Amino acid sequence: MKQYRINDMKDYYSQFSSDILLEKKNTYTNQSQYNLCNDIGKGNFELISLDGGIEVCFADMKFKNKLEYEYQLDFNCFEIIYCIKGHMKFNNKKTDTLHTIQKEDIKFIRNSSYGWESFSTSDDWESISIIFNNQFFNQFPELTVDTLDEQALESLINDMMVEITIPDVKVAFNQIHRCNLPKDSTCRILYLQSKAIEIISLILKEMIIKNEPNQKLILKNDDIDKLQYAKEIINNDYVNPLSINELSEHIGLNTFKLKVGFKQIYNTTIYGYIRDLRMEKAREYLIEGQKNVIEIANMVGYSNPSHFSAAFKKKFGVNPSELKRKTG
Repeated sequence: MKQYRINDMKDYYSQFSSDILLEKKNTYTNQSQYNLCNDIGKGNFELISLDGGIEVCFADMKFKNKLEYEYQLDFNCFEIIYCIKGHMKFNNKKTDTLHTIQKEDIKFIRNSSYGWESFSTSDDWESISIIFNNQFFNQFPELTVDTLDEQALESLINDMMVEITIPDVKVAFNQIHRCNLPKDSTCRILYLQSKAIEIISLILKEMIIKNEPNQKLILKNDDIDKLQYAKEIINNDYVNPLSINELSEHIGLNTFKLKVGFKQIYNTTIYGYIRDLRMEKAREYLIEGQKNVIEIANMVGYSNPSHFSAAFKKKFGVNPSELKRKTG
């Protein structure tokens, strides 16, 4: 099986192009098109780069031979894929979980780590994908104040894939599919931008609502012991914490009881507790004065300094740079 190491979404397609799996066709502004090589089948990809860290990919392929390959992604991104026709499989080697996508499916995927993908010759494949990364969230730092920072968002989909059943999302995807504006027109770019943001917003809203456990549980002593153990595990590594599923398996408590029980005992969500630990440690580093803000953000688990600053100000009412100046 061929192996590919991929640095970003454009590199994803150029990797195949350099290996003669995909052949570059032509390019408009912010758009790249690729033909599927004759040895593999017929069809094409179109990748459109939009503002704000969003990309839209259209795929339409008919295979002569099975297309299967391994990949390693050196970047994190999120993908919302709508399968119009066909069937494919992929496996994330980190979790060793097999996933399938088939006709009419809409899936929210965290693309990271490494694995393999497989397309069958028995089905044509057509899909629309909306891909976005941290740059999208940089535009809205207020989204990260409570539950929607990078760590929380990734943990929301710690199974790597979530099935989306929101009717309005399917409507928006079908509107994109039926769009017949000229490919090189500004109107098409603006239309795709607005629809992509609409779809992302609908899904994030749904995920945030699902992540707010308000139920009350009757906790046994054994449950409480396990929740205390979960807190110890988080205390020992809040920079690279376990996902909800990983933590659940480790302590022997299902994810629902873990999330609801943790909030019930400690009066905060797991993500909120992790964030508070990070902020307290960050304040210690700032007061010590030996590291700059970006270094401290990385040391406490934030790859994005603006997310770190927003969370810190939410916690202490002052920007980290201001605290560093006052105590330096």
